[in-house]
This record gives sequence, C-alpha cells and structure tokens, in this order.
Amino acid sequence: MSDSIHRAVVLLSQQRYDLAERELRGALAEDPDNALAHAWLAQALIGQGKSISEAVGEARTAVHLAPDIAATHFVLSLALEKQGKLRDAEAAAQEAIRLEPADADFHARLAAIYIDACRWQEALDVAQRGLEADPTHVLCVNLRAIALRNLGRPDAAGIVLESALALDPESALTHANRGWQELERGNPTEAATHFREALRLDPELEWARAGILEALRARNLPYRLMLRYFLWMSKLPPNVRWAVVVGGFVMAKVLDAIGQENPSLLPIIMPLRFLYGVFVYFTWTAKPLVNLLLRLDPLGRAVLTPQQLRMTNAVAACVGITVLALAEALIFQEPIGLITALLSALMLIPVSGLFSARDERIRQGVGIYCTVMAAVAVFVTVTLALDIEALWGPALMIFVYMLAAYVWLGNLILSREKRD
Repeated sequence: MSDSIHRAVVLLSQQRYDLAERELRGALAEDPDNALAHAWLAQALIGQGKSISEAVGEARTAVHLAPDIAATHFVLSLALEKQGKLRDAEAAAQEAIRLEPADADFHARLAAIYIDACRWQEALDVAQRGLEADPTHVLCVNLRAIALRNLGRPDAAGIVLESALALDPESALTHANRGWQELERGNPTEAATHFREALRLDPELEWARAGILEALRARNLPYRLMLRYFLWMSKLPPNVRWAVVVGGFVMAKVLDAIGQENPSLLPIIMPLRFLYGVFVYFTWTAKPLVNLLLRLDPLGRAVLTPQQLRMTNAVAACVGITVLALAEALIFQEPIGLITALLSALMLIPVSGLFSARDERIRQGVGIYCTVMAAVAVFVTVTLALDIEALWGPALMIFVYMLAAYVWLGNLILSREKRD
C-alpha cells in the first residue's frame, strides 16, 4: 500500500473526506488500476455529499478491476443506495456477503438496505445473521432494534438498544436510535437530549441531525400530530403508502358522490372534505413551514442543512406573497387578492417537494416543473388584473391540473425511487 493510500485510509476513518479524496486522486494518477483506491475514492465522495453518479462510477470501476474483493461490492452497494437504486444496492451487498459470509459489516450493509426499503423482517433476519458472525457488532445491534421497532415490538427494541449502549456507551448511532424511539413514544424533549448527545459524539451523523429537527418541530402541537402520521407512514412499504394515498382520494370521491345524491348530508360531508383537503395540504407543507419557524431559533438554524435553508427562502417568499395578497384583498375587497393568495399558498406544495427526491436529475425536473407552475400562476394574476377572462380562466385550470398532476406524480416517483 502506497503512502498516499495509507494516509487516505486514516483520513477516511477520521471522516476527513476532502483530504482523503486529494490523496486518493494522487494515488490513482500514479496507479489508475488500483481497485481499492477507486473504492475508497467513491467512499470519500459519498462522505462529502458530492456527485453520487461519480461515486457510483468509481465504485463500478473498483468492482470491474477486482470483482473478487468483497470491499469493492460493499462500497458499490453504499453508492447505489445513496443514488436510490435499492435493488442494485441489494445485489451488490449480497455479492459482498457471498464473497465473505463471516463479515458482519456486509450483513449490516444489506440490513440497512432492507430498512431503507421498509422490508423489516428481512432486515431483522440479516442483522441477526451479522450478530451470529460478530455478537459485539454495534451497527447490527442498532439495525436489529430499528427492525423490531418497526415490526411493532418497541419493548424488545428498547432492550436491544440497552445492550447496544452496554457494548459501546459512546456510540452516536445508538443514542440517535434512542432518540427516534422517544419520538415515536411522543417524548420530543427526551428525544432531543439523545439526539444532542449523538451529535456531540458525531457532528456529521445525518440521522441524528434529522432527528433533532423532528424533535424541535414536534414542540409545535399541530406538527406533533402530523409527526405521528409521518412515522406511521414511514413504517409502510412504498407500495402500501401509495395505496393509502389512493385510498384517501377514492374515499373523498365517494363522499362527493354521496353528497350529490343526498344533499341533506352535505352539512356533514363538506366539513369532512374540507378537513381532508387541509390534511393533504399539510402532509406536503408541514415540515417546510415549521422549518421556516426554526430559522428564528438558534439551535434550529444550526441543524438545518444548506438545502433546507434554501428551501425556507422559497417558502418564505410564498408565505410573504400569500400574506400580502390577503391583506390586499381585505383592504380593497377585490377577488384578485384572494386568488393570488390561494395560488401562492398552493405553490408551497411543489416548492416543499423540490428537495425530496434523491436523484439529482429528478430534482432538476421538479425544479423546472415548479418554475413552469410559478409562471402560470403569475400569468393568472396578471391577466386577472387586466380583466382578460378569456385568458386567466383557462390558465387557472392549467395551474389546477398541474398541481393535481404534481401531487400524484410526486407520490408515485418517490415511491418508485424507494423501490428501485
């Protein structure tokens, strides 16, 4: 092993990914066929959150150069999972296990993929096999606890987490896991304590950062109620989540049909339809709206990611336009203010989903779609102000259809991305 690669391995263990990348690129300039250098370069790129497609390319090169080395398949699996291609990531992890069946790290990799895909029983089985290879493997213990909790066995998960802390009291992952367990129990204050400890031990642990954000959001009672729904949905496989969404839509249509046939029931049906619409709206917008409030909190501002901060800027613009338009409607008693406020409030839905997709190309596509929707909304407002009904009426319908398509396609794409 060259000095550059040796230094890179040490830097990777210290999570100093940028310096590791520099050393590895230098090593590959001298020896471009070094498979492990390609694999570790992929790992360094993943650690920095850089282009995942480049990381996948480096990992594939490593596998091509050394298909009999399990570590290359391990890194390829990690890169593919980051890209959202869970089936390919699963195949790579299984190949790593085939090559080295006694390595608990490779079992943990496969269990993590099953957890990402909400395949809880398979995750539990694979994590258990990893622990048979190494009973002290903290990651496998934590993955086992996650699987148990999502299989509806929280007490067993708690016992497993206690054993994980006994194995390694300084495990950031275990403290983060405990935090998520407390969130599910409805204890955001205790959850935040565990997440803070996890971040103290590992400031780069994204799972803990996401957890403390949820704990901070959950201080808001309405969001705490939404969080229960989000956590419940997160336990469901993607296809079941999609069925829940479709089921809600079908039920709303059934209520509409009942109301048309039985006008006497409309006083009951209309409030239900209104509440359903509000619920759907806040499933898309609750997190970014609360994130906007968290920008006013020093701790919240510190744990929001750069992407989340950028999204709050867009959310603030939508909220600001909505408030100003409502004020204009109240002062001047003109419908243009109400319609502008409604359009701006509805734009929060595509804006909120802008950073949800993992794949960079999908995010770019959503960005273009949001831009077109915003342009249509502006066109509606301008033609309405000019009183050109022949233009603003059809444009408003285009906006409504685009929004409906976005809600459906957004759910479908994100569900498919999880499966793939």
